[in-house]
Amino acid sequence: RTQRHPPVEVPDRPQLREPPSLGPDGTIYVTNNSGTLYAIDPNGSQKWKRSIEDTHNQMPLPHWIDDTPTIANNGMLYVGSDDGTLYAFHTDGTLAWTFHTLKPIEGAPAIATNGTLYVTSTSGALYAIHVTATGLARSPWPKYQNNNRNTGRAR
Repeated sequence: RTQRHPPVEVPDRPQLREPPSLGPDGTIYVTNNSGTLYAIDPNGSQKWKRSIEDTHNQMPLPHWIDDTPTIANNGMLYVGSDDGTLYAFHTDGTLAWTFHTLKPIEGAPAIATNGTLYVTSTSGALYAIHVTATGLARSPWPKYQNNNRNTGRAR
């Protein structure tokens, strides 16, 4: 039998664009259309939020973090943006690094067991970036469609 819970209210009532991903500790990671990544505690309270403008010297950008974050087994969150930037965040919301492509990033990143992170852009390019992760986080839903095969099946 399915247990029903009341909806989680994201503070600021943002327009959420993509499905969430779930961390190993149950944290819900979700993005909105104003370039903000939210971390929501399983009890519904906001743990933190991080905006693109925070990562670019406080200068607002007219771009979105536009996809479901991918959570890696090294505790990093990877998410692409339509400004062509791949963002890597620690699970406490601090920015670890960025990688710039020539065009907007499309879709959730995939992580291979050899430490390669793959992202695509609207230019048709496939980017392979070496990271310290060796796969997805062990959680019920670490990325869009759950796994690198995008089966959409829960564990």
